[in-house]
Amino acid sequence: MKRTNIEFLLILCLVFGLTACNAVTPGPSTTRSSAAAITATTAEEAQDEEDDAQSSGEDAVTEEESSAEESATETEAAEEDLVYATSGVNVRDAASSNSNIVGTLSEGEAVVKLGEEGSWTKVEYNGAECYVYSEYLTETAP
Repeated sequence: MKRTNIEFLLILCLVFGLTACNAVTPGPSTTRSSAAAITATTAEEAQDEEDDAQSSGEDAVTEEESSAEESATETEAAEEDLVYATSGVNVRDAASSNSNIVGTLSEGEAVVKLGEEGSWTKVEYNGAECYVYSEYLTETAP
């Protein structure tokens, strides 16, 4: 249903935008009338599509299924991308030993690996993108 509403709004914005362009641009009066007729037809078609989708209940099922699939994919990705501290190690806000320390990982503590930058690993730490020196991380669970 949300997708249909968004499509409807986009169509209306496009049509009103085109109508506004015709209002400013000099031309025959039939151009403005045609744009108004197109607006009415487009609005009716969009409403019909929305009514059809609501009566069939397809949108609600699709959104629920999509949400469940995304959650499962995120969980699988997070499990695959975990790295573990091999000892106590600082977590920094940039890939540099001169950057600010934002926290520490204890030996065996897991974080989600987001990528690598040189000898540093980008990780998710307390909801932020941070860095840990790669030498102190392993992909093997303790």
